[in-house]
Amino acid sequence: MCRALALVVVFLPLIAVASEEDAKASMVMWAAFECSTYAEMSGDPSRQGVLFEHGLSAGKQFFAAIENGTITAEEQHKHVPYIVHLLASGPSVDFVLGRIFESAMNSAYDDVVKEDMSGLPLPIEEWINDEELIKSHAKLLYQRSN
Repeated sequence: MCRALALVVVFLPLIAVASEEDAKASMVMWAAFECSTYAEMSGDPSRQGVLFEHGLSAGKQFFAAIENGTITAEEQHKHVPYIVHLLASGPSVDFVLGRIFESAMNSAYDDVVKEDMSGLPLPIEEWINDEELIKSHAKLLYQRSN
């Protein structure tokens, strides 16, 4: 019994770090999905694909940890974006990841087209519709995000 307790004491800090990293994977997922949209809108499809795959991988890591129960409620509260909590229901992990990707993509699109450079909403008549300006704005947001 003492030996098992010693193992728990030795590995507890590692478990806590794993829990935190798994929770942070949700932020990585969201950021990668948004950045993949910026990359696509700025005309960089290869980078878009890499970022999408990175987001997908982080999302699968996060939801596997949720399913395994390795993320504490405190870590979820501290690190998981609220929008991920709102979208985290559905018939499968792939379905949920699709919902999250769609939401992150819409958010990034709105950042580029419907907001000014300081993040304030533009009136509808001022939404950006010039392709070159969209590309330039997306590239700038992509660079800022990195």
